[in-house]
Amino acid sequence: MTYVGSVQRDLYERAGFTILKDDVIITDERVVHVELRHPGVWEPYRGYLREVVDHPDRIFADDDSANTAILVKAFVINGKTVRLRATLRFYAASDPDDYVNSILSYQTLGDKRYRRMRNNHRTLYNGE
Repeated sequence: MTYVGSVQRDLYERAGFTILKDDVIITDERVVHVELRHPGVWEPYRGYLREVVDHPDRIFADDDSANTAILVKAFVINGKTVRLRATLRFYAASDPDDYVNSILSYQTLGDKRYRRMRNNHRTLYNGE
């Protein structure tokens, strides 16, 4: 398990989420998922994950999963814009007490997929 940071309560509550715990983690199993399903993302971009969670450019609703947000943030890295997407599941009152907010997935997001997301997902926060 890797500690990512703390949820910015005011930001996520304004986006419509109920925040019951502050800590955000990514489990070892989810890191393996990212490495297998999104090769070349974890190692070069792991250091940006906290910034994605703390200051997303956009927060989209994940209408298929309750208590889940899709976070997107763009960075300029070596002169190139890289857009990162993280899926964050918030702790819910019905979860076991030892659960916390956790990252489910982490990947890069190309321009075409980003345009599709803006068209097909509800935007809960736009900080661009």
